[in-house]
Amino acid sequence: FASGVGGIFLLLADRMRYHHHIYVLYLMALLCAFVPCDRSWARGRRFGAADERLGPLWAMRLLQLQLTIIYVASAGSKLLDRDWRSGRVLADRLVRYGDDAIARGVPHAALALARSAAGSQLLAATAIATELGLALALWHPRTRKIAALAGIAFHVTIDLTSGVDVFSWLSILILYLFATYETPSGSPSAAPAPPRTP
Repeated sequence: FASGVGGIFLLLADRMRYHHHIYVLYLMALLCAFVPCDRSWARGRRFGAADERLGPLWAMRLLQLQLTIIYVASAGSKLLDRDWRSGRVLADRLVRYGDDAIARGVPHAALALARSAAGSQLLAATAIATELGLALALWHPRTRKIAALAGIAFHVTIDLTSGVDVFSWLSILILYLFATYETPSGSPSAAPAPPRTP
């Protein structure tokens, strides 16, 4: 909680330090302070005591909503940017971070294809469609898990090919929440309901 509040205050006090990745990091730290997990791994905890693993999920839903807002805003800004739509921005990024991508194991041939005009334009269209698709599919019970897995693959690919600080890893953690926190009916739940006693 202190990290999130302090970090956001510093960003508000000095706008020259603002970067959306840093803002998201502080915001996630703030929201995580309200997720009901403080007793889950406490020393001496009685395993099987369901009441210690149950709690309100409004903070987790806010984390998920924030990621959805980021996807919509990111895809929208890319759609409005002619250089992004044409693939120029992505091609430039792949040129700047190409050596790092090769060092992380990205094949030379795949990188060369992605840097080409047709390849970068196709990747740009795929990125925009993926972000818009995730923003919708993550909230539908039937598509939530597959969308979360696709999102995780999307962010791993971004992390391998370009430098985006910690944003990819924050996104992967929130996508994990989408993939795991649900009941068979699709309704959000922190943990299975305790068994009824006769």
